[in-house]
Amino acid sequence: MVDVEIVGEGAAAITVVNRAIELRGERRRVAKTSVGRSAYDVVYCVIDVEAPKAESLSRAVNKAEGNKLEVILSNPCFEYWYILHFRKTSAPFGTSQEAKSALRREHRSYCESDTTIFDVVYPKTADAIKHSKEVLKEQHNDVEDLSDCNPSTHVHKIVEYLQNAAQ
Repeated sequence: MVDVEIVGEGAAAITVVNRAIELRGERRRVAKTSVGRSAYDVVYCVIDVEAPKAESLSRAVNKAEGNKLEVILSNPCFEYWYILHFRKTSAPFGTSQEAKSALRREHRSYCESDTTIFDVVYPKTADAIKHSKEVLKEQHNDVEDLSDCNPSTHVHKIVEYLQNAAQ
């Protein structure tokens, strides 16, 4: 069984990590006393690197890893993952706003509160995974630390985890 809980913090990297630690602890406490609830097997922290790179990023990544959380970076931002659904690109973005503008060229109605984007990109998920892996291999030699790899994302790791869990 997969129980996905998405909590959007839209905050600094260290805030995302601290909140993930807090939520995992709360879930562990609930799991001890509730029938049908279990502790999380895996907790992902999805963090935008942003341009210029956030000062607290390395501190947040180290804290997450020290607390056995999975860190998923997108450089410069999550919208790059969406762009990969439409096309493969390894051209760097100067800022996250540039990436968002590029996404709007692919999907005109996109805005950060767009709730329909999932319906648009979902059928193209296999393309996005393929494009993401290709860019990582061709441009960044499959490195794990994406903080200096613009553009790049590891969002495909979560998607593949969920796809495998659903089988």
